[in-house]
Amino acid sequence: MHTLHLSPLARSRLSAQITQNGVFVHTFYGDNGENCAKAAIAIEQCNSAVSMRVQLGDSVNSITLIHQEDTGKRAVHFLEELANGMSLPAASEVDEYVAAKEGATMTMTMSISELDQRLLSEGIAGWRNANAELDAAIRSENWCAIESAQQDRSLQANAIALIFHKYADVTAKHGEHL
Repeated sequence: MHTLHLSPLARSRLSAQITQNGVFVHTFYGDNGENCAKAAIAIEQCNSAVSMRVQLGDSVNSITLIHQEDTGKRAVHFLEELANGMSLPAASEVDEYVAAKEGATMTMTMSISELDQRLLSEGIAGWRNANAELDAAIRSENWCAIESAQQDRSLQANAIALIFHKYADVTAKHGEHL
């Protein structure tokens, strides 16, 4: 089995892309130089961290990295470990992800259907859009628009929750909180 790696140019590009928001596609090469796999990487900036969501084959994985001088290098390391099936992340690194948002964060890895991936992406985009609409309505003190945006945001959040619950292996009894 070949060890998969990014080309030097892709490593350099990812190091630059880690400072931007967007979706980027990178190709992994085997030791023999053959194109072996592609990953779609969604990058989103936070105040003190960067969030990466990686779709590689049937798996979707995410990580939050604190902004540091070597964030690009750590992103490349995460991506190549993921492509090579290594365990993610080491326990010694957990503090970084918790500190990134000054509270507990959670990384989940689950295989979901292509349809549910699309619905989840649309739900998250809809939820973000509803939040933006809510902010605008609050600034303009438009009470009807506030109520409408809150309802839309709630519907999107419920759709997202339904997808996660579909794949989660935890079931709650009626009225119980997880």
